[in-house]
Amino acid sequence: MEQKIKDKVVIVFSANDKYSPYLATVMQSVISHTDKNREYELIALHTSISEENRVQIGLLSAKLPNVDIRFIDLSKE
Repeated sequence: MEQKIKDKVVIVFSANDKYSPYLATVMQSVISHTDKNREYELIALHTSISEENRVQIGLLSAKLPNVDIRFIDLSKE
């Protein structure tokens, strides 16, 4: 019997490039404590996180089908 996915958990962060290591740490902590029966959307609001750091942070969820990491650049909104 297939298990039903529960409601999605959405967590929003705000950071800049200088705080990228801390953002990665807190996202990894969240990911380490996820429930496989829930979906998670981790959203980082930013104005200056480098492409390199976004790629590295995005890799945290690469092998997890229930975790999505998105970046929203507020300087373009």
